[in-house]
Amino acid sequence: MSSPIIDGTEISTVFTSKNIDILSESILVKIDKNFQKAHYFIEYTIKTEQEGEQIPLLFTALQYSSDFSVSVDGKSVQLSSIEDNFKEKMIFSKFLKPIDEKGDTIRNNYLKYFEIFLKKGIHKIKVEYIAEPTVNRSDWVKKYNYKYALFPAKNWKSFGKLDINIELEDTTQTILINLGQSDGKNNWNFNQLPADFFEINYHPKVSDTANFLIFISPFGLSIFTFIILMALHILLIFKFKKNNIAGIFIVPFIFFYSFIEYYFFIDSFIGEHASKRHGYIFILFIFYPILVAIYWYVMNLIFRKFQNILKTIS
Repeated sequence: MSSPIIDGTEISTVFTSKNIDILSESILVKIDKNFQKAHYFIEYTIKTEQEGEQIPLLFTALQYSSDFSVSVDGKSVQLSSIEDNFKEKMIFSKFLKPIDEKGDTIRNNYLKYFEIFLKKGIHKIKVEYIAEPTVNRSDWVKKYNYKYALFPAKNWKSFGKLDINIELEDTTQTILINLGQSDGKNNWNFNQLPADFFEINYHPKVSDTANFLIFISPFGLSIFTFIILMALHILLIFKFKKNNIAGIFIVPFIFFYSFIEYYFFIDSFIGEHASKRHGYIFILFIFYPILVAIYWYVMNLIFRKFQNILKTIS
């Protein structure tokens, strides 16, 4: 069976050379109402002590759903990907060292950089991209996660300040952030690195009906269906004074069929956030002959008991 996790966008804050001071990093995340897309706007205020052609920042960017754009002092810059033979270059090996120490592996073509002439002084670098969430489908209801790596900041020449702001298109949604309490408006301000990662988690709420059906489970619903059908079968035996052979095969079949269908029935109450990942439940039909044999035996016992009662009465 495939993994229940659908990987989303992987982006980190930048790796930077020792010639660059990053005075501040500002992160604005705008999330759509269905939690399917997050628009990231990131702004760095940097200071360089030297003038000339430089590679000020190195980005990790994987599986983003829209163009990864960067501008320096209001002018768009062209991003390049690192080729395999670049990895041994001293400047990139220094950038990559924090990744290697954490035991993570990142393909070179996930790493992006730009070269630009910078005058000595302060500059503004803006990054913009649209991210997709990591989706966990291991339960009835999907869970969503946006993850942004902050740990490269440990290797900055200096750490100024970090501001994070989240805007939700659906303001009724409740999100979970791993950075502690905000100021009440989904804003966070830090003067030191708060964590290795900045994560936004969303666990959709479903209706009380959906929660009740999840609690009962398809098995519970199919058992209830089985009991009703069995009771109807017994009533037919009493009414027609003979065992109903067709029912011997029909009742177990409906039990298994309803068990499978109840999964989709519950999904319909959950709605768009249903994981719909239930495995190979149709395989249960391999037990159909066994249930038929057991059910036949039980119904024969009931029929014989009914015949004995009739004989006693007569």
